[in-house]
Formats: sequence, structure tokens, C-alpha cells
Amino acid sequence: MAAQEAVPLMRGSDHEEAQAHTMEPKKIDGDETAMHETMETPGVHNSGAVWQTRETYCEPGFKGIFASYYVALCAVFAALGGLLFGYDQGVVSVILTEEQFLTRFTRIDEGSGNAGFWKGLLTAMIELGALLGALNQGWIADKYSRKYSIVIAVVVFTIGSALQTGAVDYAMLTVARFIGGLGIGMLSMVAPLYISEISPPEIRGTLLVLEEFSIVTGIVIAFWITYGTRYMASEWAWRLPFLLQIFPGLGLGVGIVFLPFSPRWLASKGRDQEALHNLAKLRQLPTTDRRVQLELFDIRAEVALHREINAERHPKLQDGSASSRFLLEIQGWFDCFRRGCWRRTHVGIGIMFFQQFIG
Repeated sequence: MAAQEAVPLMRGSDHEEAQAHTMEPKKIDGDETAMHETMETPGVHNSGAVWQTRETYCEPGFKGIFASYYVALCAVFAALGGLLFGYDQGVVSVILTEEQFLTRFTRIDEGSGNAGFWKGLLTAMIELGALLGALNQGWIADKYSRKYSIVIAVVVFTIGSALQTGAVDYAMLTVARFIGGLGIGMLSMVAPLYISEISPPEIRGTLLVLEEFSIVTGIVIAFWITYGTRYMASEWAWRLPFLLQIFPGLGLGVGIVFLPFSPRWLASKGRDQEALHNLAKLRQLPTTDRRVQLELFDIRAEVALHREINAERHPKLQDGSASSRFLLEIQGWFDCFRRGCWRRTHVGIGIMFFQQFIG
């Protein structure tokens, strides 16, 4: 017998909202029953909560991975984006010291003037590209779906990697690093987003660890590959490591097409029937399973609340145009610093900053 836990679905007034949110069966495809809420749009100014008892899918933590093996496999595959990030970081740290590389790019040789500046600029270009890529990936993921935005990121990353492999001067290599950084930043944002939205609540945190694990794994792989290629006499000592990172990227871009869409993204587009089937597939349960039905209801309620909050805060950006979606994305970043959200933003930024700061 599965364990029971109480999960809040949305905010509402103590009594009136509880009466306004009811659930009734609704036929889908003629023979499947989906839980459908007959509700008004949830109020965002009211206090209180509507609670719904939900059965758990599996045990939390590492044990739950084996019970949700399909989701775990999808998460492992999506986490290849982190491996690409780590690999690129590891590759450049070794290549910058190789004689074959310095012979081609004399500007960063220690014997030339301002070598430290040019070396630092080359290294930092991927981080700058990653920053811009991550900041812009939100509206792309909302428009084209999580998994197709991964494909877009892989295309950008592949272009950058190919240009790095064929670079003939410092300027070309610097631009190539920036383009590759755009793809890496996009992947570093959307891959964890996809993993979090397909994962059961019990193991969501466990599966998100795969992203950081993949980054470290990529660094280790890059160190060993460059250790082997540095003894090659030709320029392939540094070109080959740049070339090899294309292949896991292509594998990710092609393979992600065959994985399920995020149920939350489908629900946000009003594709509730597809959301139900994808959620059932991810949970390896029939669409009539009560746990699947309630999770879908939870997702739809959260989507409705998010839509209402956006409509209230940004009423002039609701026409659905590309410019409005972009401006909504910008406003979303500013919303992180609003009163009531600042503490969570501070904690999130602080953790990531000091994690990088200590090396």
C-alpha cells in the first residue's frame, strides 16, 4: 500500500475556493477517464490552501530510482548536456598549455606581451556565451518545448565546436568559443528544467544531481583525452579534443527527440490529453491510475495560477507575440527580485556563486 501525504495544489480562500474547485470525470478517447477540474481561475490575492491527498509513486532518494527506471533513464540521457559543459571546461584548461596549440596561437604564448589577458579572454568567452544562452533559453523552451529547445542548443553547440576544431587564428577561436558557450548555457538551463518536470516529486532532487555529476564526469573525461593527445606531434593534439565533443552532443540532439515531452509544457499549451498520456508513460502506469490523475490536476492548477499571476502583473504582454514572450521572459527575471521572492533568489544565487567561488 502506497504511503499517503498531503500536497497543496494552489492558493485560494479558506472556504469559497475549496467549494469552487471540484473534480469530476471527463471522457478522453471514449474509454479513458481523466480527472477534470470544474473551477474558476484561482485567485492570487486570497489566502489559504486547497489540499488533496496524494499517493506516492515510490520511495524517496536513491531507492526510488529503481522503481522509476524509465524516468531515470530519460534523466541520465538529458544530463549529457552537463557532460558537454564539463568536457569543454576540462579541455581548454589543458590545451592552453600545449606547445602545438601555442605555436598556432602565439598571442597567448607566455613570451608575448599581454599573454595573460588574451588567455583569460579566450577562457572567459565560453562563460559569457553561456550566460547569454541561459538567460534567453526560457522563452525558447516555452515556445518550442523543453526537448526541442535541447535540439536547438545542440545545433548551436555543434557549430561552435566545429569552428573551434577548424580555427586558424585567435579571432576565429574566440568567436567559436563564444558560440559554443551559447549552446552550453542553453543546455545548462533547459536540461535540469526538463529533468525536474518529468521526475516524480519523491526523486526529483536525486535526479537533478545527475546534472552536476555529468559536469564533473565531463571534466575527468577531458583530462584523460587531452593527456593522451598532447603527445601527438601535429595540431591534432588540440584539434582532436575539440572535435570529439561534437559526438556526444549529436547523440543528445538526436536521441532527445524520442523522449517524451514535458507534461507541464503540454499542459501549459492546453494539450491536456497529450499531457495525460506522456505523464502515464513516464510513470509507467495506466492513464486511469489515481496518482497520475491527481498529478495532472496539480500540474494544470499550477499552470493556471502562473498564467493568472502573469496576466495580473503584465497585462500588456498577453497577446502571444514573439516580442511579448521575450519581454515576459525579461520581466520574469525582474520578478525574482520582487519583495517576497528576494530571499529565495538570494539563496539560489548565493549557493551557486560560492560553489563556483571555492573551485
